[in-house]
Amino acid sequence: MMEDLVLRRLAHSAETSLGVLTWPQADGPPLRCFVIEDEQRTVKKYGETRIPAGRYRLGLRREGGFHARYRRVFGPEFHKGMVQIQDVPQFTHVLIHMGNTDEDTAGCLLLNRRAAFAPDGDFVGHESRLAYRRFYPPLARALLAGSEVWLTIENESPKRL
Repeated sequence: MMEDLVLRRLAHSAETSLGVLTWPQADGPPLRCFVIEDEQRTVKKYGETRIPAGRYRLGLRREGGFHARYRRVFGPEFHKGMVQIQDVPQFTHVLIHMGNTDEDTAGCLLLNRRAAFAPDGDFVGHESRLAYRRFYPPLARALLAGSEVWLTIENESPKRL
């Protein structure tokens, strides 16, 4: 079975990008949340550039510091591995995880229930843990069941704010 999530980027500032992640569900309304990312750059700068628009397969990463930390925080019954965006050109270990500002990411996607502007004009997320707790379980189940899960990232005429 193949499943597709879609991230539509809506706007960006000098340091951050804001988008909406949607995952249609066969048995109910789609899952949705905001995504905070690093800024758009023409030339990649390590730890400060969002990944290019495109279609990427998702998988579970069961090693590394994030995996160990999330396993401690959430327990092994909940946490089965970090959701990794695979085969991103010029990027490695791109994850979907919790966080509220561009300081919490190095090219990864940060899930949030709400988003707002910080005093400096960048985007900040709110209730990241709640968004993660909602998205992660069905995503991990699909991946563990052997489903092909893909993420399509679209730039919808993003506005610079």
